[in-house]
Amino acid sequence: MKNISITIISCLLILNGCSQKSIIEDIQIVQTIGYDYIDNDSIQGSAALSIYGQSEAQSTVKNVSISTTAHSVNDMKNRLQETSSKPIRNGKLESVLYNKELAEKGVYEFIDYYSRDSSIGRDIQLLIVDGSSESLLSTSYEIAPTVTFYLRDLIKQNLEQNLPTVNFHEFLYSYYGAGMDPFMPLIQQREGEIDLVGLALFQDDRLIDQIGMDDLFIFKMLYESVQNGIYEFTIAEEGRETSEQPNSNYIVTEAIGSNVNYTIKNAKHSPEIKIEVSLKGKINEAVSLKKKENSRRLIDQVEVKMEKELEEKGLLLLKKLQEQEIDPLRIGDRARAVTRGWNEQDWKEVYPTATFSLNIDVDITQTGISK
Repeated sequence: MKNISITIISCLLILNGCSQKSIIEDIQIVQTIGYDYIDNDSIQGSAALSIYGQSEAQSTVKNVSISTTAHSVNDMKNRLQETSSKPIRNGKLESVLYNKELAEKGVYEFIDYYSRDSSIGRDIQLLIVDGSSESLLSTSYEIAPTVTFYLRDLIKQNLEQNLPTVNFHEFLYSYYGAGMDPFMPLIQQREGEIDLVGLALFQDDRLIDQIGMDDLFIFKMLYESVQNGIYEFTIAEEGRETSEQPNSNYIVTEAIGSNVNYTIKNAKHSPEIKIEVSLKGKINEAVSLKKKENSRRLIDQVEVKMEKELEEKGLLLLKKLQEQEIDPLRIGDRARAVTRGWNEQDWKEVYPTATFSLNIDVDITQTGISK
């Protein structure tokens, strides 16, 4: 037994001696990388590197970027390596950015490349940049020490509100799955900040449309459960259906729980899709609710107005997706689950003719406003 133990320990020591170690000060850690379209033969790649150091007072980290051009994503890593003073490692990669023009041409090459890289986790974020990825990554931002930290916090806090669940795993699932299309967050650099401006919608690997921030809550409500979503609209103090009057008020509601249910009939021929949403929420801000005598009456008005507005906007969004022949809400996958002999190609032919009905039940359970 003693000899066996010695043999095992010796083997472990040998293996440990053969493993490659990297000292953090001796390497360049790529945490965010971006790609920009140049022409049909070239792409530009930019990498945001976190440089770690030590000052007299504390450990430091700063953001630097390097950029180069290549003919393919496979060649890009070598080209970036040539511009770096230290070996590049991407095991800590958190975000991959594509500018809109590149995404409109197709991102299959990039998705395939990263899906084959075992060092990259499936929880990294894929983002579309309305503008230049290189400019976004090379800029220093006062709000965060590095652009990687900035993007991480931006997506995290929006995922807790109106942004639907997104990451590399979700994109791959929708990309390779039947009866659904993927999407990515859409961001933009402006006035020294990075803003989330909507959702980029794909058909297969090509970006073909987008939805803005005004529809993000509605999209998430139709896509999955909402726990902390924020929805703002206006309502007249006496219930008049206009936001143009001087006595109209902004109502800020927070969803504290929702469920969505799809009932799909005749999926093979003339799909009839019924969507039911139950939404519980609270009012975070409303001028009229500070008048105690109006509170209950206004809450009733808010529920009715919110139901009507969400139903109207929800149906418009569904029609928009249907006209573009894209299915980011995974309705085809939902139909497949309840339809014997479902076929993806047949579904693509009947999906544009599907009829939708949408019923939303809003229950305002609390106001969250001190009176």
